[in-house]
Amino acid sequence: MNSHAYLRLISTAVCAVALAACDSHAPTPTPEPAAAEGAPSGTPSADEATAAAAEATAAQAPTAPAPSDGGAAAALVPPEDCATPRPTVVHDAPTPGEPSGCEPHEIGGKGPLWALRDVQPQSCGAGAIYGLDAFHGHVTVVALLSATCGYCLAQAQKLEEMAATFEAMGQDVEFAIVNHAPTAEQAGALLERVSFPVFQDVAEVDAWGLLDGAKDDFFVYDTEGHLFSFLRASPDLDTNLSTPTGFVTLKNQVLAALGLPKEDTPPPTVLSGQNGQGQNGQGQGAEGQGGDGQGGQGQ
Repeated sequence: MNSHAYLRLISTAVCAVALAACDSHAPTPTPEPAAAEGAPSGTPSADEATAAAAEATAAQAPTAPAPSDGGAAAALVPPEDCATPRPTVVHDAPTPGEPSGCEPHEIGGKGPLWALRDVQPQSCGAGAIYGLDAFHGHVTVVALLSATCGYCLAQAQKLEEMAATFEAMGQDVEFAIVNHAPTAEQAGALLERVSFPVFQDVAEVDAWGLLDGAKDDFFVYDTEGHLFSFLRASPDLDTNLSTPTGFVTLKNQVLAALGLPKEDTPPPTVLSGQNGQGQNGQGQGAEGQGGDGQGGQGQ
């Protein structure tokens, strides 16, 4: 063997020994732990990422507001034993209707032809949108009340008592409340106190405005739908139904509309907060064919 061959053999042996030493010191790779059953993998798939983004967007989306016209009442089903008039003409949405051509307080004039949703579950028109045309053939009392007003709730309870009084007398008289539009969400406070129709006013109709009305006003209509009497509280006219005088004041207007004799009016009862300021702050007294004369101006 010549010297050159011998040197190549020695070099090859040295390299082999060096490589073996490097392999013995190299770190052993650690195996990844197996994912637990049902646990998510470290990197979500494209489908999983898309689904998570959709869920996050839905959670941040604003909730739609509840219908302002008592729309939830549309699903109501009138009870089989309901005793109020059944509306023959119903509408798809609340509407102010056609102008009647009369001033809202004009005695003998037709009332505004508005149509609102009846939110009273006990009514024969429960959930339907209709108006005072359903009461044709009946003497009808309409009260403008607000569900957030304690005085109004007391008035509603007394109206229910008056309705029962006329029913016991065998007289055909209907009652209805138009709740103030801003208090739609609290209408249940009125529904708990009466069994007759409660119409929910809405800004698009503004039945209170069409009636040129104010809180605690009473409208008495004859059997043909003409305004027989309009009552608004004043210092000279007690319409607080919780007092004997106020109760008989309204009852006498209804009796007159029925063609029946009035009852004797008890002496006025003075209550704190009564006479205009404690009720609606306005006063025109009673107007009507059976009225007790014009009242003075409220404070």
